[in-house]
Amino acid sequence: MSESGGDDLFRAPAAADVPAAVSGSKSVSATFLLTCCVLFVTVAAALFIAVHFARAPLFGPPGRFGGNIRHVSLALLNYHDTFDSFPPGTVAVPGLTVDQQFSWAVLTAPFMDGINSGRPKAEPRLHDGWASPYNRGLDLDVVKYFHDSDRPTPRADPWSGDFVGIAGMGADAAVLPDGHPRAGVFGYQRTTTLASITDGASNTMMLSTLMVPNHSIYAGGRETVRGFSQRPYLNGPDGIGSDGSRGVPVLLADGSVQALKPEVDPAVVEALATKAGGEKISIYRIFGSTTDGAGY
Repeated sequence: MSESGGDDLFRAPAAADVPAAVSGSKSVSATFLLTCCVLFVTVAAALFIAVHFARAPLFGPPGRFGGNIRHVSLALLNYHDTFDSFPPGTVAVPGLTVDQQFSWAVLTAPFMDGINSGRPKAEPRLHDGWASPYNRGLDLDVVKYFHDSDRPTPRADPWSGDFVGIAGMGADAAVLPDGHPRAGVFGYQRTTTLASITDGASNTMMLSTLMVPNHSIYAGGRETVRGFSQRPYLNGPDGIGSDGSRGVPVLLADGSVQALKPEVDPAVVEALATKAGGEKISIYRIFGSTTDGAGY
């Protein structure tokens, strides 16, 4: 060690101080590193291709949907960040039926980023129900963000919306207790945390679209929360689907948006609709022949 003491610990060695054996191994080390890089890139590319083609049969072309469903996606995730759960399907009020209560949409609207009028200009009176004269007179500007941006269908009611919360499998899915294997993300009085989605947030539906717009996006009950009960599940008797050829928009619990093919294997829909059913989506074929009208 030189007189400078500990400073030599951080000094790069001079070329003359490097043993010949080490200098001679530089070319071997460079070759080894290059080989490792090539192997890494090859494996990464193979994994990307495998994942892409594994998912491709389930979903239609990505990126075909407008910004509104993405606004709703961000709002739901912002709500979860604030309250550690997604909103319940309806706002419970004693004395009101679920059909009279407000839906999850009234809880979600204030969390829409970048929308100046994300909160209605006047606060809704939750205890009056969504259809009360006072509540029907609230600002309508936020309702347009619950419209499917790519749907030209005219709406008979200015409060109509296109999105529906997925309750799971079965006609009773919206009233199932949390943890039931047929339960989905939304239930009338059920809240869901990301931690409770044991099937995986990227494998679980949160929202989709209705074939026909509902009467009001603020209406509780079946207007805005539904389970799949009859086959065909998409564009079928439950009214969940799309009126176009682009596929059915599906908002997954991780916030991503996909286009699900209407002819997908019913087993795939059953797996995506539940949050803790334990299904393995990758084993299902999308073009099944099970179209006999059976269902939950």
